[in-house]
Amino acid sequence: MTSISFVAVIAPLAACSNRVVSETPWFRQSVMDERPKFRDGVWRVEDPRCKVKETKPVERWPVCASWGYLRHNQSLTPQWIEEGKGRNRRRTYGAWSVTESVLVSGDPVIRQSNDCSLAAESVASDGNAEGAPPDSSVPAREVGLPAPIQQPHVNFCYEAVRATAFDGMGSITAAETWPVLCGPWPLEGGNVTDRPWQGLSIVGDNCNATSEAALREAARRSREVVPVVSVHWVRDGYR
Repeated sequence: MTSISFVAVIAPLAACSNRVVSETPWFRQSVMDERPKFRDGVWRVEDPRCKVKETKPVERWPVCASWGYLRHNQSLTPQWIEEGKGRNRRRTYGAWSVTESVLVSGDPVIRQSNDCSLAAESVASDGNAEGAPPDSSVPAREVGLPAPIQQPHVNFCYEAVRATAFDGMGSITAAETWPVLCGPWPLEGGNVTDRPWQGLSIVGDNCNATSEAALREAARRSREVVPVVSVHWVRDGYR
């Protein structure tokens, strides 16, 4: 997906300003098994202006389609190589960018992500279509995808998630998501609010939260001032 961060699979969100960020993560992965999960596989951003036949391989989806591949706590976004024009146009994958995330239960659910994609890694075809993941159950090293990264990035950003559908195992298969902002956008231009919500302190073009409670309250209030993005699971395997 452009960013489901989802919405990083799970969604295209606001620009990288006026966002709640932190140098250290508010939430750790140590109790991931107790937290909500997105279903692994291909996810797509819902856009009524973009007509997609989802049964086709994703490399044959139109350019307007925004999608990503979720694998455990990682969102993988393809980096395109485009050749030809018109009916001869062909897109292949030269690399993947990877975003690490933690999904945390609460009201609302919070998705914590490293705020910029990990360095793109070359992807070998390895006998599969352009090196893409044929199935989420296959280890990364067997399909040429970037191996899971253990070390976190310096900064983290946050999104709110409202699940709208689940599968039989309780994994999320559709959701609404929106970025956690510092406050309403400034009335006279600028990159960051001039009216930060309680418990948030402005740092450059973004802000820090003083507590988890302040972060969650900002997540709730952000829904009122930023577009909500809907995303849904398409299938387990890449093709």
